[in-house]
Amino acid sequence: MKKSNEIIINVGENIFTIIEDNLIFSIHGNHTDSIKVCVYTVPLSAHFSYYNYDTEINEDTVIMIQLLLNHIHHNFPLLSFVSFYDNSRINYVRDDISLKYTYNIPLSYYSIVFNGETWYENKFGAIMNDEREYQIYRERVKYVLDSEEYKSEFTYINFLEMAGIMSCELINILCSYFYNSKTFGEFFISIPKQNRLEYVRDWIAQFIRISIGNFFTHNDWKIKLPLNNQNNMNMKPYYFPENSKVYIDKNFIDAGVDPMDI
Repeated sequence: MKKSNEIIINVGENIFTIIEDNLIFSIHGNHTDSIKVCVYTVPLSAHFSYYNYDTEINEDTVIMIQLLLNHIHHNFPLLSFVSFYDNSRINYVRDDISLKYTYNIPLSYYSIVFNGETWYENKFGAIMNDEREYQIYRERVKYVLDSEEYKSEFTYINFLEMAGIMSCELINILCSYFYNSKTFGEFFISIPKQNRLEYVRDWIAQFIRISIGNFFTHNDWKIKLPLNNQNNMNMKPYYFPENSKVYIDKNFIDAGVDPMDI
């Protein structure tokens, strides 16, 4: 028998269950781990109380977060945004004859260079808490990826030094992609999808730190409530090669009320 504090939601062939227990809201799906949010009434705020470091991102994860946040906002309409830390990662496993190597690559970095925005921007329309800083960050990303002027500042040797690329094999592989592109955006997109993690795993973090720098931060992001379904109409497809898994944040997410809504 269904409990009074249990809500069953059918989405296509998937069944999701939201459970309310003393202002703790959790959701789980058929084949996914649960996501839990604690809501506090004085002052009104909320946070994802536990994000399992090994909870894998998939399409069900997106639906679960959408359902849970919309359900919480329905119950607490003054809750107008969710603040979070963007520490998601890609766990990439490379088998090499007798050895197995595991690489943890920031999902935000990977997503910025290949999609022009973070996973949370793409899926939930996330922005920085400081919206002015967010616009500056967006302008910087556009300049780094789309500006012919910016890329023209780098010879191939300059680029290799900036990114810290020292593998002779990788230097030879990336050479044609670099010289056949006018912008860094074209350079990254020209790398075959199935090779992207393999080719960028060792240097993507340094490239972002130098090219984007402090314009990007893992902290101080927010998802506005209620969620705008229009954000999902233009979502770009995400491609993750074999031997890779993507994990959500291990840190908790805080949510709060915008004083302008009180």
